Amino acid sequence: MNKIKNCIIRLLYWMLNKSKRHAVDWESPKILVVSTTALGDTLWSTPFFTSIKNKYPHATLAVLTSPLGKQILSEHPAIDQLFVLKKPLFFHFFLLLKQLRKQRFQIILVFHASQRVVFPLCYLLKSSRLIGTKQMNKQLDYLFTDLADYKNTHEMHRRDQLCQLIHVSTPKYMPFYKHPSSAANELTEILKRHNIDIHRPYIVIHPGAKDYYKCWPIHSYNQLIALLKKKWASPIIITGTADERALIAPLIQAHPDLISLCGKLSLASLAYLIDKAALLITNDTGPMHLSTAVNSKVIALFGPTDPKQCGPLSHEKDMAYTLAVAKTCRNCIKRRCKEPFCLMQISPSAVMDKIGEVLSL
Repeated sequence: MNKIKNCIIRLLYWMLNKSKRHAVDWESPKILVVSTTALGDTLWSTPFFTSIKNKYPHATLAVLTSPLGKQILSEHPAIDQLFVLKKPLFFHFFLLLKQLRKQRFQIILVFHASQRVVFPLCYLLKSSRLIGTKQMNKQLDYLFTDLADYKNTHEMHRRDQLCQLIHVSTPKYMPFYKHPSSAANELTEILKRHNIDIHRPYIVIHPGAKDYYKCWPIHSYNQLIALLKKKWASPIIITGTADERALIAPLIQAHPDLISLCGKLSLASLAYLIDKAALLITNDTGPMHLSTAVNSKVIALFGPTDPKQCGPLSHEKDMAYTLAVAKTCRNCIKRRCKEPFCLMQISPSAVMDKIGEVLSL
């Protein structure tokens, strides 16, 4: 199927590659940034919007993002317009193409997109500069005008490399998130139902992740909580999506005093909860990056993924910590992995030692 799609795209490319492109007005360029994937990918993009607007203050800066990304970026001061890539992609493709073509974008920066349809969509916008990273475009590199070399580096550094192709430099890139005005009241009301004072110290544990192979085993979290309760008398809050309630059920059964907010928090209230927490303990997943965006302490557990490429970047020293182990299998099968063998190498006592170090317990 992918071969057929690629043949169709090549035909379109051959038919349209001589069409007139929108020339770049460097005094007031029209720039589109593409970031249509997960929470962490979106947060990694946030500091570069500010850098682009600082370099080109008269630019029109738009972002094509996901519905989740819209929640993250709606309060960003540097963004002029937001466009949302909705599902099903096929039915929204031509409507979105029509909306974007009206803007006559001159520069497109593809920070991250896992949906194949995004790349021909960007090509059809007729911008003079279509910028991306080699080997990250579903075998559609030929659609791009500029390609940065792929390097085994942190994803935020990769975005910086793309921005440098339009003479934008970001000396210090850290995730950015601004709470909407409703977040504090929303979270306070939720915590009141559980008799929790938001000003009282609490620890947040987020045991889930979109990909199971990134999850520290739930029995390890169970043992960690037992160790933690011996030294921590304040509330321990468990977070997750509604779909992860079954995952955390053994924790609630073993520790009835835990407070589960799975499926009860909006993105804004989750961010505010993490912001006010003494510590977040989690896997390699979106809330980990949310913690660094709000400058809260986090301990993140890494197995097959590499924290040097996708780990938390902290605003300050002694805020973000990782416990990482090497891949167990020579060829990682990622989403097909039924048991997170890598993460089994991290012991609850090792995590407890790190918590004691971070919180001086």
